[in-house]
Amino acid sequence: MLRTAAVACALSLLVAGTSYAESSRVAENGQSALRGALLNARDFGLSMPEVPLVPAAGGGLAYRGLRQDALAVLENEDSRLSWTQIERVVRFGKRSSASGLPGAIVDKLTGAFGSADAASSSAETFARKAVDRMQDSSEGRRVLRELLKAYAAADKTALVRADAFDSSEILPVAGIECLVGQRGFSNPYLGSYAFNRRFMELQDKDSAVEVLAANMAHEFQHLASWAQIEAAGGLRDVFQKSLVNERSARLTGYLVAVQLYSGRANEYTEAAKVLAQDPAAFWARLKLDYSPKLDADELHAPSAAYEKRRKAMLHHLGTLSSDREPELREALSAIRTLSEKEGLSQALAPLREEAAFALKILPFEISAVEDKLSRLESLASRDEGSPYESELKSPAYRAVVERAARQEAELLELLRRSPLPDPVPAQGQLDWKGLDARVRKSQAAHPEYWAQHLSTFGSRETPRAGFQSFN
Repeated sequence: MLRTAAVACALSLLVAGTSYAESSRVAENGQSALRGALLNARDFGLSMPEVPLVPAAGGGLAYRGLRQDALAVLENEDSRLSWTQIERVVRFGKRSSASGLPGAIVDKLTGAFGSADAASSSAETFARKAVDRMQDSSEGRRVLRELLKAYAAADKTALVRADAFDSSEILPVAGIECLVGQRGFSNPYLGSYAFNRRFMELQDKDSAVEVLAANMAHEFQHLASWAQIEAAGGLRDVFQKSLVNERSARLTGYLVAVQLYSGRANEYTEAAKVLAQDPAAFWARLKLDYSPKLDADELHAPSAAYEKRRKAMLHHLGTLSSDREPELREALSAIRTLSEKEGLSQALAPLREEAAFALKILPFEISAVEDKLSRLESLASRDEGSPYESELKSPAYRAVVERAARQEAELLELLRRSPLPDPVPAQGQLDWKGLDARVRKSQAAHPEYWAQHLSTFGSRETPRAGFQSFN
C-alpha cells in the first residue's frame, strides 16, 4: 500500500545543525524564509570570508586566569565542569561587538538568520539547563571540556544565544515533537552558537532540554574543531572542504542523545538508530546534503570525487522530481479517504500535517538540489590533482578524523548493547505503518470507498520506503 517517504520529521533530521559556512549562501542570495529552511543545511561550497579569528572585545581579560591557573583542571577527562570554569569562556546573550572584524562582515554574520534574541532570562535559563543536562553525558562533558580548552588557549569567548527563525515549525511525528527547520547554527568567526528559541515552545520540557543539549553538543564540536584547526595553521582550506567536521559534530550530538536517553525518543536518537542500521547508506546520504564536502579519502582526488557525487545527485534529483510528489499526494488522498469514510480525521491529523508540509516545501527542496548539482558540475570540471596531501597528514586534521572514527565505533557499540525501542504515536493516533495496515484493511472491507483513489494512484503491492530511509 503506501507509506510516504518525504515526511517532515525526516527533513528536520537533515537540518540537525548547521555552521555559518554551510548557511550563509541563503542570506547572500536573498532566499525566502521557507526556502531558507531547506537550504540552510546544504553547503554550496561557499568559502568563509578571509578574516582572521580574533578574540571578542574584552574577551581575553575575561578568562586570562583560566589560561594561567585552571587549564590543568581541564585535563581531568571525565569530571563535570563547574559554572565558574564554564563562564570564564562561555557567555549567554547578545555580543555587543566583534573587535577586529570589518563592519560589513559583522553585519553579514550576525544578521543572516533573523533577529537576535535580547538574552531574555528564560532563554538563558533554558540554555543553562541544556548545558547541565549535556554534562550528564560523558560525550557532553568531553566536548564541553574540548571547547573550553581550545577557546581558552586562543583567548576567545564562546557566545550562546537564542534566535528566532520564522521558517521553523513544530510537528508531531509518531509521538515525537519535531522542530522542523533550523535548530541551531555555529559561527566559528564570531565564536557563537545560536539555538532556535522555539525549543522553548515544545510541550515536553524535559525532552526539549535533552534535544537542545544534543544540538548544543553538535555545534560546540564545530566550534572546538575549528579552533583546533586554526591553532594548527595552514589547514583552513582543506577543513572547509572536508566532510569530517560535520561527521564528527553529528556523531557528538547523536552520542549525547543516546547517552541521555531516558525513555523519550527524539530526532537525535532516531537519527542515531538509522545510522546504526546502515552506516554506509547514512553517510552516503549525508554526502548529498553536504554535496561539496569530501571524505578524507576523496580529498586525495577531488575532481573524481565530485564527478561521482554529481552522478549520485543527478539520480537523487530524478527521484525527487518523479516520485516524491506522487507519493505525498497518494498519502494525502488515503488520509482524506479514511478521514471522510471511517471517521479517522483526528487519528490521522499528525500524518496529514506532516505530508502537507513536505509537499509544501518540495519545490524548494528540488530547487536546492538543482543548485547543488550545478555547483558539483563546476567542481567536477576542474582538474585539481591531489592538492592536500600534506594537510591530510597533519596531526590536527588526523585528530579530527580519528575522533570521528572512535565516536562512530562507540555509538554503534552502545546501540548494539542497548537497542532503543521505536517511538509510539500518541494514544488514538496512527503512524505511517499503522496507516498502511488501516488502508489495506479498509480496501479489503470497503472497496467502494477507494474507487476514486485507486483510479488515480492504482494499487501498491510494495510498501513505501518510510521516513527512515530519508535520514
